[in-house]
Amino acid sequence: MAAKPDRRTELLDATLAVIAEGGLEAVTHRAVEAQAGVPHGSTTYYFKTRQQLIDAAVERLAEIDHAAVAGISHEIAMTLAAGRGELDYERIAAGITEWIRARPDVQLMRYELYLACARRPEIAAKMRESRQLFVRLMVPVAVAAGSAAPERDADLMLTLLNGLIFDELTSREPGHEPTIEPLALRRIIATVAVT
Repeated sequence: MAAKPDRRTELLDATLAVIAEGGLEAVTHRAVEAQAGVPHGSTTYYFKTRQQLIDAAVERLAEIDHAAVAGISHEIAMTLAAGRGELDYERIAAGITEWIRARPDVQLMRYELYLACARRPEIAAKMRESRQLFVRLMVPVAVAAGSAAPERDADLMLTLLNGLIFDELTSREPGHEPTIEPLALRRIIATVAVT
């Protein structure tokens, strides 16, 4: 049985849910407390300002994402580097699909924050840091795929994957379960193998 998260983490997870439901403008200390089901004043104890709360939520997003995708990225890189044959695109796509379905609130929150970057430089700086975490996870994949410019190509793979996830979350019929197709994943990796 997993340990219950501490109060600070509970508040940050509640902030993710508030952003996913109502966008960045919905974030207030009271809204987060209501979402978390904690007494008034609990959020202020940990986060004196709204900006501190949002900054910490972006860091929490990066922590959740890193835990979810680091293993997948490592497996792809090791398989490619060792020349152990064809990647199991079915299994990797299933892993990414599971990551999306397990926390759709986290996915929606990420895109809410990406949109906010265009208007809010203080959020843009934090989201750039968060995005770089993903790029770093993709660099070994790009290297193992034979890329001549791994950082550039890691960024490209992340952009393509983000596009797929965004499309799965926003462009399908109501009730659609987001799914990353193995062929799409194969083509994303192939883009860097031939550059």
